[in-house]
Amino acid sequence: MKERRLFVRVPRKGLVKFRTMNLPKTLWRDDETIYKNISAGGLLFESPHALPLGTLLKLEIELRDWSRYVDQRAPAPYTDLPLKLLAEVVRCAEVAPRAAYDVAVEFVGLDPKYQQAIVAYLDEMFKPQ
Repeated sequence: MKERRLFVRVPRKGLVKFRTMNLPKTLWRDDETIYKNISAGGLLFESPHALPLGTLLKLEIELRDWSRYVDQRAPAPYTDLPLKLLAEVVRCAEVAPRAAYDVAVEFVGLDPKYQQAIVAYLDEMFKPQ
């Protein structure tokens, strides 16, 4: 099977907060969990709830000091910690019957300069010593 990912995912654990952006707003749900891996194009996390494919999520990802890799002319909202962005659910697989689901998401509408900052951050954090 041919690899479809544009970016290499690196094994890293960290906090991710997510909100489902379904309509109507009364159905929005806030959750917090640990992500399992991340790339400049998406991440994988475990959720206590199944999330339908195509669900739009607002994410807040814990990536300590990621903003130092962003062009200094970047607007403030994107350089604040945590990294805040939108993502779409592209895979959801049950890992424990009705208790845990691996959710893979793809970042949506991410400005290329912030994507480059994530690539630089991950390269620096995970380069061989």
